[in-house]
Amino acid sequence: MKRNDTPQSLLEKYRVLFGIAICIQSIYFFSIDFVELDIKRSLLYFSYPYLSFVKPYSSNFGYILLALSFLSSIMIIFNKFTKISYILYFLSFTYFWLIDMSYFNNHYYLISLIALVFIFKSFDSPKIGTTSHYEFWLIVFRYLWLMVFFIAGLNKINCFWLKDFEPMKSILAVKASVTNNDIWNSELVAMIFSYGGLITDIGVVYLLLSKKWKILGFILLLIFNVTNFFFFYDIGEIGIFPLLILFSLILFLDVNVSTLNKKFVSQFSSTSIQKKIIVGILIFVSIIPFRHYLIEGHVDWTGEGRRFSWRMKIVQKEFDFKCFVQEEGSSEKYEIPLNEMLTTKQLSTLAYYPELIPILKDYILIQLESQGFDKPLIYLDYYIGMNGCNKKYGIDNSIPINNLTTNHWRHDKWILSFDNCCKG
Repeated sequence: MKRNDTPQSLLEKYRVLFGIAICIQSIYFFSIDFVELDIKRSLLYFSYPYLSFVKPYSSNFGYILLALSFLSSIMIIFNKFTKISYILYFLSFTYFWLIDMSYFNNHYYLISLIALVFIFKSFDSPKIGTTSHYEFWLIVFRYLWLMVFFIAGLNKINCFWLKDFEPMKSILAVKASVTNNDIWNSELVAMIFSYGGLITDIGVVYLLLSKKWKILGFILLLIFNVTNFFFFYDIGEIGIFPLLILFSLILFLDVNVSTLNKKFVSQFSSTSIQKKIIVGILIFVSIIPFRHYLIEGHVDWTGEGRRFSWRMKIVQKEFDFKCFVQEEGSSEKYEIPLNEMLTTKQLSTLAYYPELIPILKDYILIQLESQGFDKPLIYLDYYIGMNGCNKKYGIDNSIPINNLTTNHWRHDKWILSFDNCCKG
């Protein structure tokens, strides 16, 4: 560590880099016209449980949120109105992706968590002449990133990832089709990508905390994230996540990790309320990724307990949906074109999270009643294939979905079980 690279200076540099990253994120949303294509054109919104009030309240509401997040990111870069800028960014950006569950993305969640830590830090004033304040917050940011790496790595320790090289094999097949290059269909390439991802996620936790091997961790993350960016940019959204990771490396330039950790533990009992709250939040976000172990069924098949769990790029689904309605007592069925009712993002999210079906059902019922249907029965052919497995029905297509409800605390019995087809 250079003489001027104190915990305070590292945090200041990270603030600037984080501000640049989220500014780029806002510009990216503008460039793809996300508000127009995904918010304004949506006919319904898959609201989060207990957060149905989080919705766009006007046709331009999304643009207002995006403008606020952009302006606050500029203030964060230049360290202006710090408390207001952090709060404004956290509220506008988090509200933005909470409007619809189909907008959820792991790095959006991470951005919101980082912004939240900055909020608590801005309200925690250091004592004059002390460095423990900055050491504490440096460790908090480090822990947040190491937690993400470690849990993401743990999630890759499964039969599909280690033995079938799925979903990388399926993702690589898409890459081969898009680029017209058959090298991506090689099983060796799928194995390299699979084990490379696992080794990186788990390995960097040790490397970044090691004085001797820290530089190797930097090199590994640089190669991994540059490769990810150029690999995924034409076949799926990866956004600014690689940039966020590379910018986070500045937090690990300090080598005296053990001393900082000892200070963190010894001073916690007498620390400020802001520090105690943020530690509680970190404990909570470290536990919830494992809640699916309390829920029956395969988490990636049912989607139950999958969000906020850092299960990144470990599942690929193919789907065919057909929806029909018939009047009770009649044998005549009419198809409901879901592709005209849902955005592309919403259709894809429906495949990964069958818990959204009751929300879709409620919307369809309202529309049918407005069209004069008296007792409409809605049927859904929900046909899913996961990680190279043959497609099968995810729900019973012979029973109308009218009475389906979602239980947010335990397994929904109407979701059919998953037949594990892992060849390993």
